[in-house]
Amino acid sequence: MSFKSQGVLKYSVLEPNVSYKLTMVVDPGIAEFYRSMVPKHEKCKPGRYAPHVTVVRNELPPNMTKWGAHEGLKVEFEYDALIWHDETYWWLDCYSEFLESVRVGLGLPAYSEWNSPPSMKSCFHMTIGNSK
Repeated sequence: MSFKSQGVLKYSVLEPNVSYKLTMVVDPGIAEFYRSMVPKHEKCKPGRYAPHVTVVRNELPPNMTKWGAHEGLKVEFEYDALIWHDETYWWLDCYSEFLESVRVGLGLPAYSEWNSPPSMKSCFHMTIGNSK
């Protein structure tokens, strides 16, 4: 089962000509709700950063003419209700053809190791908590 929501695109430069970051900031209530569904003995805590979907991270987009083109844009996305986890992180799989097209427009593949979930499934993800 999947649900729809919206997020706002936010561009940043981590290191000029080396590393760029694009995230979609999402409603923190989504992460709070799903984190509350994790059994208490698992000790799933909020992350260091506000809930978001990473679109670009630790990458240098080949087509920088499109960088920042959608700053502040509200983007609709879908997310699965199934909570995934590994030894450290808890996340929801997320989907957006628009986010895929933004990456492709920047000259990047639709998915990378930086924006896919830890399972490396071909989708985006929203981390809802961690056990650090």
